Amino acid sequence: MWMMKKMKEFKIQLKDPHQDYDFMEYIGSGTFGTVYKAKICKTGQLAAIKAIRCTSINYIWAVLESTIMNDIHHKNVTRLTGRYYWNEHLYLCMELCGGGDLKSLCKETGPLTEQQVAYVARELLLALDSVHKKGFMHRDVKPGNIFLNDDGEKNATKRVGTARPDRAYNQKCDVWSVGITLIILARGQCPHFYIGPQCVSRLLSNLESQKFKSWSTEFRSFLKAALTKNPEMRPTVEELLQFDFLRNLHIEKSPLKKRIQEYKALKKGHDLNDNKVTGSNLIYYQFAHEKDTE
Repeated sequence: MWMMKKMKEFKIQLKDPHQDYDFMEYIGSGTFGTVYKAKICKTGQLAAIKAIRCTSINYIWAVLESTIMNDIHHKNVTRLTGRYYWNEHLYLCMELCGGGDLKSLCKETGPLTEQQVAYVARELLLALDSVHKKGFMHRDVKPGNIFLNDDGEKNATKRVGTARPDRAYNQKCDVWSVGITLIILARGQCPHFYIGPQCVSRLLSNLESQKFKSWSTEFRSFLKAALTKNPEMRPTVEELLQFDFLRNLHIEKSPLKKRIQEYKALKKGHDLNDNKVTGSNLIYYQFAHEKDTE
C-alpha cells in the first residue's frame, strides 16, 4: 500500500509500458536493470527504456533521481518521457541517444581535436550549470557517461543527486571531473597519474611537458583552473564558461557528426565480423549505485 501511494505521488503510471511502447531490441544491462530500444506506439518516435527490478533497493534511488531529472529542463540533459510500475519492475523511459557515448567514440575513432573538445566542454558545462542551479550535482562525470544523438549533440548522463552534509565534497567535484574528462578526450586515454588530489601537482606539471605542447595556451589554462587542488579556489562551472578556451569557440552545430558516422560504420563492421549485434557496446546507461564499468 505504501509503495502504491508513493508511485502515485511521484506520478508513476501503474500499467504495463508495452501498452504505450513497442520494445524493439535489447541494448545492454547493468547490475540492477536492463535497457531496451523501443518505439512509442502512437508517434513512432524511438526511445530508451530501462527496466529495474523493484526487489532491489536500487529502484528507490532510480525513483528519486528520475524525479530530479524530471525537474531539470535543458537541451543537454537527457529528457525523461515517462515512468511506469508493472509486475514488480520500474520502467524509466527516455529519449534515445543513438550516437553512443564519448568513451566508445574515442576508443573507436581516436582522440578528439581541440575544437571538438572545446565544443564538448561548453555543452557539458551548460548542462552541469542547469543541474547545479537546481541545487544538485552530477558526481560521476566521465566520457562513458556522456551520450550523443545522431547529430553529435550531447546529452548529459542521467546520474544526478545531492551531497550528504557529512561528505567532504560539493558541486566543485564536477568541475574537477570535467578537467579529467577533457584530458581523456584530447589524449584518447586516461591520465594514469590523476587518481587522488595528492597527485594534482604531477598532473599540472605534466601539462607543461613536451607531449602537451600541441595544446593551446587557452586549453591548458582552462585545465589548470578546473584542476585546482583546493575546491574553494576552484572555479564554478559558470565561471569556467567565461574562459577564453570557450569564449573563442564560434560554432553552434556539433563538429562530431562525421565522427559519429565513422564510429557507426566501424561498429557495424565489427558486428558483421562477429556475426552478431553487440548493442550493449553502442549505448550503455549508467544509473546511481550500478557497478562502475570504467
